[in-house]
Amino acid sequence: MPFDASVVGTLRAVLRAEIEGHRALLLVLVREQQALQAADHDAVTEAAKAKLRRIGELEVLARARVGLLIESGMAVTPQGIETGSLPEALATPIHDDWASLRAVAAEARQVNIGNGHLINGHQADTHRWHESVA
Repeated sequence: MPFDASVVGTLRAVLRAEIEGHRALLLVLVREQQALQAADHDAVTEAAKAKLRRIGELEVLARARVGLLIESGMAVTPQGIETGSLPEALATPIHDDWASLRAVAAEARQVNIGNGHLINGHQADTHRWHESVA
């Protein structure tokens, strides 16, 4: 399938938007983590709302990325984005963007997992407290 430079440009813009979106999500997750550590319930609630908004935005971008990949004849494989017959000058930046996206998404995922552990700890503490006063 011949490549369409405009689709490639749009794909790169979507990938960069996803990278920035994950960076913004990471900031929200760090705020959530700080709020959890401080047991600041209002701040946790606000961070949770912001996290859901960011995730919704990222889902829209991911759908756009998948559509553009399909439209351009590219595919995501375990090794990365398969760019097919795309010239190297266009393929290399896509590969770099994909690597950046995966790295920041993995970092956000790890912070979110840590936040889940903090939430579980708070729930266990609350459960123990309720049992002790019952």
